[in-house]
Amino acid sequence: MKSLAGENHMLNNIADAWAYLLNVENRRRGVGTESRFFFSTKPYDILCKDKYFLSSIKFSERYPALFKRMDEELAHAKVTSLQRVQLVFFPIVNGGHYYLLCINFMNGSLDVIDNQCITPPMTYLGKYKNEPRNMLKGFAEYYFARHNGGNKSSVTDFKTRNLNMKWKSNANYDDCGVFLLKHMETYYGESAKEWNPGLEKDNFEKMKRLRVEYCGKLLAHKENDEHHTMISKSRTWALENKI
Repeated sequence: MKSLAGENHMLNNIADAWAYLLNVENRRRGVGTESRFFFSTKPYDILCKDKYFLSSIKFSERYPALFKRMDEELAHAKVTSLQRVQLVFFPIVNGGHYYLLCINFMNGSLDVIDNQCITPPMTYLGKYKNEPRNMLKGFAEYYFARHNGGNKSSVTDFKTRNLNMKWKSNANYDDCGVFLLKHMETYYGESAKEWNPGLEKDNFEKMKRLRVEYCGKLLAHKENDEHHTMISKSRTWALENKI
């Protein structure tokens, strides 16, 4: 939790905890609200990085470990099938930078959601390589094998959308994790033009407030065994500081 405080670079376990809590909230969603599921950062590490496998290991050889991990996360979230899920999310952390992938069944797209811009001479492939498409292919294999997802090509043919949000900027290198949390919380498959999560370009004060907000949401959530203690301490602190 300390990594979310101050101006520190957020650790991936915060993103993983947030993914779990959002899955809890998804079970409580109202009628007409899109069904979403959030995986942790671990599937990406398994499939695309060298954390669990040597770089020489092929994707197909990583699939059993990937599928096992995804099965475990679904079971932990008490989700038995992905067939009716409309938006599937994978938070990505690569080289210390966070961004979000959304497999968008409503639009038939793979949405790449990143607070940073791609500016020349950098290119899309130079920044992301083939990792978004590799994650899509891995998910399609899993969806077909585990959830009767039909023809794999119906998912692997999803077009890639690199969302061009108005708050994108390369001026902020420390808050990409905070942007990730906000993107996860507020994205429901709309276009970048329609999406309004309350973020602003280069508003550093806003990001500081969001760090405090997410600390509170994570610590005080009822899924946290210590939430009663944290709420009591927060109220005591507020009284002592006349908040």
